[in-house]
Amino acid sequence: PDKLTTTKDIGTTIVESELTEAVETKIRPVFQILQSQAACTEIRGGQAGGISCLQNFSNSSEPTCPTRVRLVARKRISLAKDLIRSLSAKFKNTKGVGVVDADYTFIGHTRFATSSINVESELHPHEWVPPHAEDVWEFQSKIGTFVKSKKDVVIHISHNGDFDALYIYRQLNTVNEIGLWLERVLHCGNSTKSDSSKVAGCMDLFRVQGRWAAAARLAFIRCIQDSITSVTVGSPLSKAAENHFPPYQYWLEWSAFFESLWIKNIDNVIQVVEKTSVPSQSYRYRINNHGEHVFINELILSDSNRPNTSHWKPEELAAFVAMTVRGFLRMDLYNALTEFLTRAQGSFGIQMHCTLEEGVVVLASKGQPMSISCDPKLPICLFGSEAGAVAVSIGEKGRWLPLRLDLDSKGEVIRVGRERALIEGTFKNKLENVIMDGFSCLLLGSCIEITSYSLTTCCEWSTSDLMSRMVRIPNATQLGDPDDDLVSNDLSDVPQVLTRINKAWQNDSSPEVVSADALVRNLIRCMESRLRKSNLDTVDLIIVGVEASLWVAEQFAADLRVGLPELVIDTVSANKVISACSESTENLRGIVPHKISSLTSVILVSQSGQTFPTLHATRLMTQLVDLKVWILSGCANSRMENEVRESFRVRGQPYL
Repeated sequence: PDKLTTTKDIGTTIVESELTEAVETKIRPVFQILQSQAACTEIRGGQAGGISCLQNFSNSSEPTCPTRVRLVARKRISLAKDLIRSLSAKFKNTKGVGVVDADYTFIGHTRFATSSINVESELHPHEWVPPHAEDVWEFQSKIGTFVKSKKDVVIHISHNGDFDALYIYRQLNTVNEIGLWLERVLHCGNSTKSDSSKVAGCMDLFRVQGRWAAAARLAFIRCIQDSITSVTVGSPLSKAAENHFPPYQYWLEWSAFFESLWIKNIDNVIQVVEKTSVPSQSYRYRINNHGEHVFINELILSDSNRPNTSHWKPEELAAFVAMTVRGFLRMDLYNALTEFLTRAQGSFGIQMHCTLEEGVVVLASKGQPMSISCDPKLPICLFGSEAGAVAVSIGEKGRWLPLRLDLDSKGEVIRVGRERALIEGTFKNKLENVIMDGFSCLLLGSCIEITSYSLTTCCEWSTSDLMSRMVRIPNATQLGDPDDDLVSNDLSDVPQVLTRINKAWQNDSSPEVVSADALVRNLIRCMESRLRKSNLDTVDLIIVGVEASLWVAEQFAADLRVGLPELVIDTVSANKVISACSESTENLRGIVPHKISSLTSVILVSQSGQTFPTLHATRLMTQLVDLKVWILSGCANSRMENEVRESFRVRGQPYL
């Protein structure tokens, strides 16, 4: 719990839209937006970083083009500016960003080294399997049919947090074991020490939609092999251990078998839905469950050109075939990341995109913050682990995206981008299926679709729930020129900041005054209680923080004890709070010297408003001391504030 985690994610999604819309809004050049996002995150971790871009030219035969830059920060050079300079250089001889008939997705990451050193191979965004050509079946939304073509395949991911273990074969396997195992099943070595690179490898293994060979490989692992050491015939996994996993040619043979019957059954398995009424005017499709069942049975019974399975049990063959078809039809990035996170142990803030899913990014949060911002009228979304990174200016006149959605850190996967062609009802909320006919997503006017799956409720969020979770961003993140003297800029900002503080405290209805008044009234009640009972062994105020914020908390507590000696004040590290209360909030009484009473108040301190341990401590404290929780943060509508606001909503009480 005391581990320093200062890696930060950023990203942008842009989809093709009407030219008039783009002109009227005067969106800033995309590289300027990315530089602003990177500048926000490098404040908290700027030793190194990287950006990955996927471009898709929709009116061209050109393939989706991956571009990735990764570099270590240079002395006295802004990392954000250096990243964009390197990325721009790679675009020099291409169409470049800004072409109207194109989709663009960007994922990025800045870091302060923790689990691995700052060398290029250890930097995000990660890939495990390099770009390579494969035969891929894709549904063409413009013509409403499946088409086979040769495609370049690569997946890029960035990851905040710690990947500790993966639950497969009915047991937890450590991330190091997973790395050695991936090298064998993917037939692709990887020398990186980073745990995040193993996440990329798992996505290479799990994301198999439209790829018969990859789908058969995943099904073999799940249905035929029985342990992680099957690839070494029971020997311990190590770099030197022999690899007994079937070579890729074996999966190509299975691909030919499945494909021969797939061609005959496409029309029975796939149910095409007429063009939608939204501006994209594209076909979508459903999977006919009966047709899929018939197809699977035909595959099981057929032995024409089928690889040798004489040593398999009948039930193994049936499971293998069914799992292969399931993966081929359904296992896109969205479903693949969902399945991975249900099995993974650790903390995850993930961004991911793939050359096979144009104009799409999949995000996830499980124990790490992640947010997305949007404007229903604009063809652009921003996302990142820092709230400030999604509030940067995107318009030439300082306009920002006004709505922000914070992913549920208990577990949530979100797909952002072009409409998903597959209409899938497996994980829908039943009521939503009735109302929306299977469409459980937020479709912005710019044709950007947002679909979200909760790992805690095991169903997708409804459109109305997604909208209700949106918070308004009050203003754009203010950033100076990276070439300016940052210390000088901070000093020159002091008079303006003090003026804004004074103005806020002169307004009786400001959040500062209202919340401070409520805190003081509660502390007065504590002092009155002590006048009546002098031997109380209770705490009146607990102040929580971590690292520099904990120092602020301790200094404030010392000053407050001088001014109000009647009060009993304790300070505690947010790391200790979440460690002690991981199973029960009752355990907090072991790390706070005094007993907690019905009058105890709590202040949580975090400059960003989303520091990982303090954010989780906020959630725990709202359960422990009811509604007597206050936060001190450097931004409005922070994730910590949202936790407090949610606790008021659950209890049916007005917030401020």
